[in-house]
Amino acid sequence: MRKCRILMLCFAIAGVAFSVKAENPQGEKNISVGVNAYGGVGGYDKDVRYDFYANPEDYMRYWGLELEGSYRLKLYRALQVRPALSLYYENHDGLRELKTGPNRPEDSNHLNEFGMQVVLPVGLSFKAPSGSLEVETGPVFGMYFVQHNTKLKGTVEDDNIFRRCKWRWRFGARYNFGGGRFYAKVAYDMAMSNYVSYDMGDSGGYFNQHITYKCRDVLYGGIGMNF
Repeated sequence: MRKCRILMLCFAIAGVAFSVKAENPQGEKNISVGVNAYGGVGGYDKDVRYDFYANPEDYMRYWGLELEGSYRLKLYRALQVRPALSLYYENHDGLRELKTGPNRPEDSNHLNEFGMQVVLPVGLSFKAPSGSLEVETGPVFGMYFVQHNTKLKGTVEDDNIFRRCKWRWRFGARYNFGGGRFYAKVAYDMAMSNYVSYDMGDSGGYFNQHITYKCRDVLYGGIGMNF
């Protein structure tokens, strides 16, 4: 958490300094639509027994696709905001079922998740060869609409197992090219929330504990068009 605060403070100081000197590129288009691909990066909790039936740390092995729309709003000189709204699909490893009897063999399933995200970044825009370069930082808020298991239905239907809402902090860069008509972007999201927060309950004192798993960081890459 301390590292995150230091990074955010450095970015804010740089933004104030550069906004005074840099000029806002002319002729840029403000509305953008594109597609992003992403996946979880960094460590996650491994081999931690959740209960007799499932290990939700498997949920953190995933990839996703996202349809995103954004609007660029100029503030002062190079300073800008680009709020974005996206709809996403994620494919998770799901929950690994543990063997509990002859009719319940150990099995792995996949979990398909559909949801939306809102990004509220502040950034800077600079002239670049054949286009412009943008750097930005800000919060990402997300929530899922549906989680669907491909096997063993009913394992993840309880909302208190996987939290519906999440948030991260983003650092990103975007290059507009082709006369400002097209763009390519990369982003790195630092996880700020947990995806599991669950009281195991008391079964003879053995499971009397509170379980918390933190979300993973996310690496993005995307392309799109400006209008």
